[in-house]
Amino acid sequence: MPLPRPLLAALLCASLLAQELENVITLDGRVLHGEVEVADELLRVRTERKDTFLSRVIVSERTPATATDGPPVYLFNQERLEAKKRGEVALVVQDQQWGSWQPDGSIEISMRDPELGRIRFTMLIGRVAPDVFTLYGVEYDHRVSLPLRSGGHIPISLVEASVDQTDLAALFKAARFFATLGDASRADVWLQRAAQLGGPEAELEAGRQAVRQILARTALAELERLLLTGAEDRAGYLADDLRKADVKHALLDELDARLARRDAARKALSELGLAQQTLSVAQADRVLKLLDVLGETNIALDQLPLLLEPWAEAFAGGGLDADNLGEAAELAAAIADFYTQPKDRGARGLARTLERSALPFAVKVALVQHAYEYQAPEEPIAWERFEHDKFHYFVQLPSAYQPDRPWPVLVALHGQMSTAEDVVHTWGAVAERWGMILISPEYVYNRKWGYKNSEEEHLSVLNAVHDAAARFQLDMDRVYLTGHSQGGHASWDIGGSHAGRYAGVVPFIGCSRATNSHDNFENTGLYIVDGSEDALAPKFNRESIMELGELECDATYVEYRGGKHESFAEEFEACARWMLQHTRPAAKPELALFAIRSCDIERNWLRISKPEKKLPETNPDNVHRCWVRAEFADNLFKLRGDGVKEVEVLLSAALVDFSQKLRIKAHGDTKFNKLFEPDWQVALEEAWASRDRSEIFLGRVKVRLD
Repeated sequence: MPLPRPLLAALLCASLLAQELENVITLDGRVLHGEVEVADELLRVRTERKDTFLSRVIVSERTPATATDGPPVYLFNQERLEAKKRGEVALVVQDQQWGSWQPDGSIEISMRDPELGRIRFTMLIGRVAPDVFTLYGVEYDHRVSLPLRSGGHIPISLVEASVDQTDLAALFKAARFFATLGDASRADVWLQRAAQLGGPEAELEAGRQAVRQILARTALAELERLLLTGAEDRAGYLADDLRKADVKHALLDELDARLARRDAARKALSELGLAQQTLSVAQADRVLKLLDVLGETNIALDQLPLLLEPWAEAFAGGGLDADNLGEAAELAAAIADFYTQPKDRGARGLARTLERSALPFAVKVALVQHAYEYQAPEEPIAWERFEHDKFHYFVQLPSAYQPDRPWPVLVALHGQMSTAEDVVHTWGAVAERWGMILISPEYVYNRKWGYKNSEEEHLSVLNAVHDAAARFQLDMDRVYLTGHSQGGHASWDIGGSHAGRYAGVVPFIGCSRATNSHDNFENTGLYIVDGSEDALAPKFNRESIMELGELECDATYVEYRGGKHESFAEEFEACARWMLQHTRPAAKPELALFAIRSCDIERNWLRISKPEKKLPETNPDNVHRCWVRAEFADNLFKLRGDGVKEVEVLLSAALVDFSQKLRIKAHGDTKFNKLFEPDWQVALEEAWASRDRSEIFLGRVKVRLD
């Protein structure tokens, strides 16, 4: 949640007195150490390899800096990197062939350069940091960073063979190397060997302390992951081990509070005669609310499990009795069956049932929103391809996946020289670690190279998520869009055009010129990753981050100094943590909708039904064709726009008070002024069409703007 402006000003006032200070910025579960510079509506945190620009509205804390981790550890011969290079090699992914590792930490690579043709040269391990290593060209100036856990990981045997076991300095260096990687067990092995050679006790104790810190840090990172992905029970077992090790951390306090709520709900259910052994914290919160209003209500024991259903929380507002709880359960089953159908047939009959029902209005809305069921896969899948006439995509489920709760979703778009299947291997380990469903669409025009900014490409991505939501438990409030290179351009474009669908958009080496308006990101988080020496992206993205800061968007821009058109795999973990700290907020009562082609006509509760001129299916120049701005307050919509004949306003159950007159004005003229009766058929059809039931629409009103 953004900080109030007065509080934000107080946090930053000291910074205005000095341009650069050594500080710590804490946000989204991340801690950034570095020189902090105030620049207009942004803060820049300068660290060893990169500059991180933050819009001020997302900064949650600023404190004096503490000691940072040491520099990256190098085990191999670095002198070879200092020799004069024969020239620069472009990063061309196609036709690469990798040799085998050599004892000095080098590897031969053959690749085709656009100017030099096919060449063969040597890459040397030049930098190793947690989760990533960087290869540098020896004969040619070239660099690539790869995840340690990817297919090209450094063989541990190579690392161990390169260490002179009679040299104390080499043994301590090896211990620091594995400590840097977070491998406590191997770091401890090298410390023991150093102790056998009579290493200084002070240095040995420092190494042992580093090992203990690794173990605690690793455990806390795992605890954070479990909390973010909703696995509180598993987190509880890990927390017990941390308490035995006398680790103190705010995460443990947060977990204790969550588990206390769960245990209180279990006890209350037990006293009512129902033993509920598996209860999530979210379920516990619902049950405790309902038990508060349960009072003397005569609920049969066999009906008590219904209190665990997501729609049952609506009964906390009152009106709970045995009859309507049973009626709600029957309606929930019917609506759930409707959502699993390949077409939205049956909406009219269900709507009539909802209209006739005496259930409270809030309960009916909750049934439409939460009464769904998902098909469990017959067996766990590492990844699988789903093919349709007009779109195809890959899915990887987390190994812990169960269809009893929603899971966060990472939608990853491939670059020009890679494929959707390649993306599964690139992001698969990260998605598995953080408990995310990975979706990789084959989104490019006619499944070939070259992003065309077309409606077909947009629909390939949107339909992949829509289809997956009918098969698996997708948390539609935690869907994140990312992509590299061409996929980064597409992330800017598709993310901006459909920002209301995403909790966060993360373009890697993608050009912001691809998006149709920065205003679209006013309610959607952005995490942008670039290399300062990339040929195209930084020029536009630096301008964009300034504009995003002025618009008070939730924006982070990470630029690696000297970085070129690379994968920047070292940023993956930070991105995943950032993603899971972001949940899509409810639609704001003020919206701006910019349409540049036929697929850009909808955002949250606003839809362009008739533009003045037919919108093209593709618009590579991103020229604005039409726009609409809308605001809502006191049951009054105010609309204005240009290039639009007619818009459709979707009436949200969370926004509109249906007991009062609804008013709509366009350019100051009254277009609608009367009570509006909720339309349950519209609610069901809209929910089925989007598979996104975070916001339920109970009606549509068409409004002329011309």
